[in-house]
Amino acid sequence: RPLSQYRKLRPVSRKVVDNLVRNMLEEETNARDDMLRSNYLLQSIQATPMATGVGCPDTGLPPDYFFVKKTRRSSYADTIVQVSGRSMEPKYQDGDMVYVKFTLSADNGDDLVCVYHEGFIIKRMYDRKLYSLNAEYDFGGQHEFDDIVMLGRAIGIVEDDDIPASDDIPILEELFAHEIREFNEEHGIES
Repeated sequence: RPLSQYRKLRPVSRKVVDNLVRNMLEEETNARDDMLRSNYLLQSIQATPMATGVGCPDTGLPPDYFFVKKTRRSSYADTIVQVSGRSMEPKYQDGDMVYVKFTLSADNGDDLVCVYHEGFIIKRMYDRKLYSLNAEYDFGGQHEFDDIVMLGRAIGIVEDDDIPASDDIPILEELFAHEIREFNEEHGIES
């Protein structure tokens, strides 16, 4: 019915309605863009997953960018890694994405992201030894002097609510185009 009423309007009145609709759509688009820009940030996600078992070999690929909701945890994190394997269950499930803070200090009970001769791993530290959480996958309590290098500390799992809707990702890519260019330049990624 509104369309039939619109057709009854004179051309001048139609222009007024068209302008009003265009302005309303522009305001809604601007409000959506402002909301996305203020609620999300660009974070790196490492190409090599972190094994909960013996280690994932380095893929040699640079990190990619990833959008996450701005939270205290995501803002503090330096990168995101994906978990591979079951040895850190029940805390970390295969496929979980985990926020990581690059640091060389850790306390007993911290979950560490490390690299050693088998590859990249995530393990729990007690008394300067690393352990699996899942008893079925014993890591052997290896010592830090077993050629293991700590890269950082896991500071939490990326929750489903932290990830933008798939429809919002192209909009975020447009809104963060400058940051994406800088990210690609920093990591030697050709656009």
